[in-house]
Amino acid sequence: MTLSVDVFYHDAHGAFRWLDEYPPAPRSNSFGAEVWRKAVWGSAEVKALGLRMLSSLDGDDISAEGPDLDILEQELAVLRAAAHSLFPDPDTRESIFYRLDNVAWAISVARARGGGVYIG
Repeated sequence: MTLSVDVFYHDAHGAFRWLDEYPPAPRSNSFGAEVWRKAVWGSAEVKALGLRMLSSLDGDDISAEGPDLDILEQELAVLRAAAHSLFPDPDTRESIFYRLDNVAWAISVARARGGGVYIG
C-alpha cells in the first residue's frame, strides 16, 4: 500500500466530498510507501523537530482543515529546511521534497475550496 494525499471539501449543501481532480504533472497524490509512516514521517528524527502532525502518521491518518492547514504547512517548511541533514542521500531527499510538494499543492487547493487535506 501507499500513502496518498487527498483534498476534501463540503459542497453547497454541506455534504462531504472528495476532490476528483488530480494534481497537474509533475505532482501526484503520493506521500510515499506505507512503510514511510514509521520510517520517515514518524521517525525519531522527524519527531525531534517537533512535527506533531506529520509524525502522527506513524499510527494514524491526518485530516487537516481550517487552522490545521497552517500547522501542516509550517511543518512542511520545517522538514524541508532540515532535509539536508536528515536525508543526506540526494535521491532520498528529492523523493521527500516531491512528497512535500504534493501536500503543498493539496493545501492550496483545499484553501481555495474551503476544505481540507487527508493523508493516509
